[in-house]
Amino acid sequence: MSYDLFFRRKMTGKPVGEDLFKQYFSDRAHYRLENSQACYENQGTGVYFSFEYTQTPDDESDPDLEAVTFNINFFRPHVFGLEAEPEVSAFVRQFDLLVFDPQDNGMGEGEYSRKGFLDGWNAGNEFAYRAILRSQQPDYFTMPSKKLRYYWEWNLVSKELQAKYLDLDVFVPTILLLSVDRRASTAIVWGDGVAIALPDVDYLIMPRRELAPSKWMTTKEDEVFLPLEAAESTVAGYPSHDRPLRHRLLDYETPPPEIVRFFRQQQSFRGKLQGITLDTILDEEICAAVKNNHAEGTA
Repeated sequence: MSYDLFFRRKMTGKPVGEDLFKQYFSDRAHYRLENSQACYENQGTGVYFSFEYTQTPDDESDPDLEAVTFNINFFRPHVFGLEAEPEVSAFVRQFDLLVFDPQDNGMGEGEYSRKGFLDGWNAGNEFAYRAILRSQQPDYFTMPSKKLRYYWEWNLVSKELQAKYLDLDVFVPTILLLSVDRRASTAIVWGDGVAIALPDVDYLIMPRRELAPSKWMTTKEDEVFLPLEAAESTVAGYPSHDRPLRHRLLDYETPPPEIVRFFRQQQSFRGKLQGITLDTILDEEICAAVKNNHAEGTA
């Protein structure tokens, strides 16, 4: 199941053409060209979708239909649509196009709008949740929508935040997705207590090299894995910032005594971490609503 969007030329418009299609997407971040497709995949967020160039339709009754379609899968977390929308908007704006949106609650035919796209995407995505969850037993994780949004936005703005703190030599981590006790969780890597912009996550992955505990006058590199809340008392004195997203700024040239002590006193982690991908996580609230409505309907 997927959201499919078609494009039309305006009365005075010219066809996009395959050469222009390829030239446009070859210059945009996160795209790779595969034959007739421009495939978008953001390694930082895990979002993907595609535009495809097809042969110009032979239907003479619809000569203004462009030979380009947009496609994004349903049964995904809501942030897939949020990341796709600016890309669709930019494409429409670049080639001055109209849209043909056959989705229920979509835009229909005419001018493109952000609201129309997101309304159609969200309605279709929620329908896919209902259809799949009621007929199948898929293997998936859930996460609250607000937490999914924070994960997604942080990884989108992390480069911007890194540039902001460049002069401070502060590390801005990427938020990772893990399965911990079969629950979708967020984590960041914080090595050797370096200065860091610390986001709101569930867990810390703490490689120790310089701060590895010593035994018999020797040290051995290892790793610590623990909940962020275990570090709260240690980092509580550092300033909290809300822009571009909420985080705590641990700014120093070398790790201060309390950070060194915190790192060194932790037990080494010898387990194995299991990473998961964004497309295996669904919005918790939508899943709960589907289950509640289904239960009421069968009562």
